[in-house]
Amino acid sequence: MHAHGYGFILLSRKDKELNDIVKKTKDELSKKVYYSEFKEKVKKNKKKLKGLITVTEEDLKARIDALEKKFVGKVEEVEYKLTDVEKKTLWRIKDCEDLLKTRVNE
Repeated sequence: MHAHGYGFILLSRKDKELNDIVKKTKDELSKKVYYSEFKEKVKKNKKKLKGLITVTEEDLKARIDALEKKFVGKVEEVEYKLTDVEKKTLWRIKDCEDLLKTRVNE
């Protein structure tokens, strides 16, 4: 075999090896995340999370306000009923006192 033929075989083998290395490197690079892309994704996710937190916070505040109003309404209702019972009780006591006074006087 001539030196040219042998050199060509070696050159084609090295060319194939280099092509395989370049292909492998390109494949690995396509799987890598660049810092700028990563930073942008983090920024978007952070903004999205802040939005979700804000919406959740507003929802919770609305729920708390609704429960507070409901609670205040129930407390007022109980206070009204308690006042009514007190009035009726005082009226009955007064009625009994009056009845006792008339019986004693009779």
